[in-house]
Amino acid sequence: MNPYILFYITGIKNIAISGENHSFPVENQGSIVSIDVLMKKYCLEGIKVWFSEDTFIDQVMKENAYQLVELFLINIIGKLNAVVDKFTIQENQIYNPNEVNKDGIFTARTTIGIECSTLAIPIYSIEQFSKIFSGIPSDSEKRDRLLVFSSIMKIENIAIRYLIQYEFLMSLVSAKHRQKDVTDYINHIFNPSDPTHTIGFHQTRRPGRTFSEDDITYLRNILAHNDSNAIPEKINQIISGMSQAINEVIFFCLDTTP
Repeated sequence: MNPYILFYITGIKNIAISGENHSFPVENQGSIVSIDVLMKKYCLEGIKVWFSEDTFIDQVMKENAYQLVELFLINIIGKLNAVVDKFTIQENQIYNPNEVNKDGIFTARTTIGIECSTLAIPIYSIEQFSKIFSGIPSDSEKRDRLLVFSSIMKIENIAIRYLIQYEFLMSLVSAKHRQKDVTDYINHIFNPSDPTHTIGFHQTRRPGRTFSEDDITYLRNILAHNDSNAIPEKINQIISGMSQAINEVIFFCLDTTP
């Protein structure tokens, strides 16, 4: 059996792969030859990274594999509309048969059960996962942006995470760090890109003002100002849905910006 590293994943849910094949080959990633995507009850449970037969997995390879997995997962979150809740990545098991004086197997932790919702599950082919993996950018600046975004998505408090997601989006679209630039970007650039899937608008809550804010900014201001009178019922469910919406805008911006 070839060497591998198994990474245990939590918090990426409401997603499914069609068919029984959940593996795809990898090219141009050094000694990595294939990836297995492990699912359980519509949750992404693990990523197994397979290496060529003669590979000795050293610390550098472990770190490179971890970063590739992290970039892969954050692109899944951004491009396949997965729901995120307590997102973590942990090295779970290493099979390193070419290591001297070892049996080759090291287990870092035990996999635990995961409960997932089964509502409105999007189903994707394994080829779509393969395409996302092969599209991981080689440019260091783009990788760094994605890794910053990954750190944001690991924040457990969804309200705080949403506020920081918004700040990240604003840093991408506004040199002057203005909410108006976010609203203009959504209204004039993002929304026209796909008229069937747009961000809505609300009348601003600012006293004495009459302009409209996009829904992403509108919710951001409710949360940032802790306005108890404006907080709707099932707020966590609303934040979760809007978190997915803001991710769509972020990845549209990342994909269309040189």
